[in-house]
This record gives sequence, C-alpha cells and structure tokens, in this order.
Amino acid sequence: MSQSWDLGLSGAVTLVTGAAGGIGSAACREFLNVGATVIGIDVSADGLKALKEGLGTDAKFEFHCVDLSDADAVFSLISRIEKDHGRIDVVFNNASIEGAVSSIVDYPVEVFDSVIAINVRSIFLMMKAVLPGMISRKSGSIINMGSTASFRGPGMLGAYSASKHAVIGLTRTAAGEAAPHGVRVNALCPGPTATRMMSSIEEMVNPSAPSAAHAAWTSAIPRGQYGQPQELARVAVLLASPLLSNVVGASWLADGGLTAV
Repeated sequence: MSQSWDLGLSGAVTLVTGAAGGIGSAACREFLNVGATVIGIDVSADGLKALKEGLGTDAKFEFHCVDLSDADAVFSLISRIEKDHGRIDVVFNNASIEGAVSSIVDYPVEVFDSVIAINVRSIFLMMKAVLPGMISRKSGSIINMGSTASFRGPGMLGAYSASKHAVIGLTRTAAGEAAPHGVRVNALCPGPTATRMMSSIEEMVNPSAPSAAHAAWTSAIPRGQYGQPQELARVAVLLASPLLSNVVGASWLADGGLTAV
C-alpha cells in the first residue's frame, strides 16, 4: 500500500532569493506545488515579471526587486513581508553569482567584492533580518546555497570558492544559535547544474569552445551529467520541510557523485 507524504509546507510563507534564475525559478514552482505561499526576490525586475507571468494568475506568488547586498533594503523588505503576511516560515537563500575565471594574482578586486557581497553578505543580511521573528515564534527553516566549491578549491574560481566556503561557516554558526529556539538552518550544496551560471563559466574557461569545457566538467561527474534546476529545487523543498526536523547545520550535497570520487 503506497503512502502519501505531507511535507507540512501548505500555507508556509516562503522567500526565495535569486528567484529569476534557473534554480530560483524552479524552487518557486516546487514550493508552490506543495502549497506554500511564495515570495520571489531578485535584482532583475524583468526576470521576476517573466516568472510571475509563467506561473499564472492563480499562483500564490508575489515578487520584490531588491539588491540583497543593501542592508537597509533587506531589513525594510523583511519588515514589510512580516507586516503583510504575519510571519516568514521558510527562506531559501539561493542568490549567487559566479564572478570571474581568473588566477588569484589577476583576479579583479571589484569582482571579488561583488561575489562576496551577493554570495555571502546577502545571506548574512537575510538571516539577520528573519531570525528574530523565527526565533520568537520558535519555528522556521533557512536553506543557504552552498556548492561543491564549499569543500574544494576549483582552479581559477577563487572568489566563488571563498564565498561558498563562507556560506558553510555562516550556516553552521547560525544553526547552532537558532536550533535551541526551534529554527533549522542548513546548506544545499549542488555540483554543476544546467543553468546560466554554468554556461557562463564554460564560456569563460574556453571562449572558443564552451562545449569542450562542458565535456570536461561532465566527465568528472560519476552520474555523467549536470544536475537539473528542478532536482536541486526539490532538495530545497525537502530541507525546508518539518519532516526533516533533526537535520540541522547540515551541508547537503547534490552533485551527482562529484565529491564522492
């Protein structure tokens, strides 16, 4: 006899950052599929509008165009959402940028700063803004976007790797602080995924033949292929679910076996 699982996310007020991107837009759809009320956040107004149009008028979805590295903008947004919805139950801190493909010696300082601002500072700001409300309600789940680069040092991606290592540190610290108050904080760590970001990295690695870079990355993955945005989105939904109440401070790899070999 088959058993149907209720993930316990029906009506959950869920924030997804980087919502206009590949994984972000897939996450918005998957959270909506389990009954959540979804709030998409991104710096791209056009991307958010296109996402909303694609979801349809009946979707429990709203969006906000915000620079997540701007502290005042983040705090103002969270205050507004809590006022409008009464609470925030889930946050998927998905927003990330790849930066440059360059050696440390040649890496542009301004690009390094932008990677840290989006990949690390935005997560810090979002957690700083939402944790007080979650702690007061003794309930909530935060999923931060890590990477296989959280555990490795991929050549020529110094800023990205540094930022993703930092995400794990922030996640573990926040998890320890929040868990006694009923709030879970975890990290989702994908490998190469079929998104704009990977296409951009492939083009920077080998401008004349991005397909060769794609083949090289793929050959290192035991599964033999990139992950799909929907696959990663579903892991985020699982991590958000109260069914996983004992998963705290974890770094969930979803990399097709890349780090297993």
